[in-house]
Amino acid sequence: MNIELELNGVKITRKIPTSWAGPDAVTFGQFIDIEPLQQDKVKVLAYFLGMDNVTLRKARITGLEAILLALGFLNTQPDLSIPEKIMGHPVPKDLAFETIGQYADLRDDLKNTQGMSGLERLKRYPLYCATYACKPYDWQKAEEMKEKFMNAPAGEVLAIGHFTLVKLIGLSAPTKPTSPTPPTRLKKLRQGLTVWVRNTGFMARYYIWRGKQVIAGK
Repeated sequence: MNIELELNGVKITRKIPTSWAGPDAVTFGQFIDIEPLQQDKVKVLAYFLGMDNVTLRKARITGLEAILLALGFLNTQPDLSIPEKIMGHPVPKDLAFETIGQYADLRDDLKNTQGMSGLERLKRYPLYCATYACKPYDWQKAEEMKEKFMNAPAGEVLAIGHFTLVKLIGLSAPTKPTSPTPPTRLKKLRQGLTVWVRNTGFMARYYIWRGKQVIAGK
């Protein structure tokens, strides 16, 4: 969304994100940066415009109320559907692991992050995206690629990161011989999580990592 500002008689045009996905999406890097600010739309707007609060308060903004309404997407639920591609890289159906090394490295990373805060765990999500993108798979190569996914739409990174954890936990849980296959189990976990999220009234930033922590705890 393009907005016009006038500061000291000079007109400036800036673009701000207005959704979790698509061409006007907030990037995952921006999502991490505004996480502490989402209760304050003035600070969020200042961040998107690259201004400090003092400067922003002096600026005249065309269509200010419409802009504030557009920022309301921050209080909505991101679409947690796993994308077919992210940053041009194909995403395996149901996030299927293609190598044992990929599974083992992600499993070990999950164990190593048990003591981290919700926000610290969220920062691992670009790495999880990179593990599906690098071909042939190599953990070190994924580490080198992860910064690329900081510029991906936040909703896509959140979906891939979140369901990667769900899948890992599902594969680690004790199962009976007649248990459903991992893809079926993942589908049911996704459906259950979607219903749970839809029925909560919390802000997106809270329920995404809170849901992850609850699932991880189980």
